[in-house]
Amino acid sequence: MIQKTIKYFLFAGTCFLVFHARVAAEIMFRHVTIEDGLSNSSVLSIAQDSKGFIWLGTRDGLNRYDGSRVKIYRDFYKNNPKGPNVKINQILEDGFHNLWIATNNGLYQYDPTADKFYPILYAYINAMILDQRKLWVGTTQGLYLIELNQKQNRSRVYRITARAPSKMPFTNALSLLNTKPGEILIGTDDGVFLLSQNKRVLTLSAKKRLPGASIISMVRDRTQRYWMATDKLGVFTTDGAFTNIVRITEGNTPTQILSNNVRKLFIDDSG
Repeated sequence: MIQKTIKYFLFAGTCFLVFHARVAAEIMFRHVTIEDGLSNSSVLSIAQDSKGFIWLGTRDGLNRYDGSRVKIYRDFYKNNPKGPNVKINQILEDGFHNLWIATNNGLYQYDPTADKFYPILYAYINAMILDQRKLWVGTTQGLYLIELNQKQNRSRVYRITARAPSKMPFTNALSLLNTKPGEILIGTDDGVFLLSQNKRVLTLSAKKRLPGASIISMVRDRTQRYWMATDKLGVFTTDGAFTNIVRITEGNTPTQILSNNVRKLFIDDSG
């Protein structure tokens, strides 16, 4: 009986391996290239809206893909006083189904009824995140808060400042991360700051973390640890209180990374 059971599991395991290999062999890729109408082969950002359209931000125009055709939006920034955009860094849809386009020369909001884009902010946009009905925008000129509105082009824009402009501890907000409702981490070119909001009062942490580090990407894993990528110093990981900070640097061992210049972090479903 035991021998038959072993044979059964060996047979079942063999069938699984054959099935797994067959599934892996049948994975196919469809390529959307400039021959298919894409404006540029360098795609910097991707998002899917609530209608199912795939939006592709490139170095030369915004593309909307419906599964068969590509529509190019290349001139929506033609009146930008900073000149033509060449980089679309991020695309995001809010809870009101407003589409936001972050570029190196400004932030735009899409009106699907008119099929047009409206400039909201002229600045180099590094990052955007949603927090309830608010859109936080990190730029090279500092941090902005947009109070979202269901009506197109009616959102209010605020620049986050200190009591005196000279007291603002940073100007370049490189990355943003939600910690809990009303609280975000701000990665700058000189460390990390915590911003909390109680009603309409914003409080910025007086003590910065990781001074001297340019934090260009941040994530939080299922154990509530933060991971922060930098452009020269590798990756930092820490607990929520920043009391146990570990630095991971480049090297040839299994516990090291290939380069100290890490552009993006992502936590998958397996942790």
